[in-house]
Amino acid sequence: MLNGQTSNDLAAAFANRIMKERTAVGERIDYAWRLATGRTPTAAERTLATKFLAGQPDDLRVKEFALAVFNLNAFLYVN
Repeated sequence: MLNGQTSNDLAAAFANRIMKERTAVGERIDYAWRLATGRTPTAAERTLATKFLAGQPDDLRVKEFALAVFNLNAFLYVN
């Protein structure tokens, strides 16, 4: 899922939605998690996501973040 063209295209569209609909980093993290998994991130997940989003240009980091969210077990597997 990380290297597939379809996954990357969908992640880019998801990232655009996240950036368009939320501006603050914390809001983007919560919004992405809620859309993808139906829940808010745990404290540990939020901390890791915040660190990840801090290190790159906005458009690239949000796209990579969206791709990572698509690869969460909570997104891929139904409990």
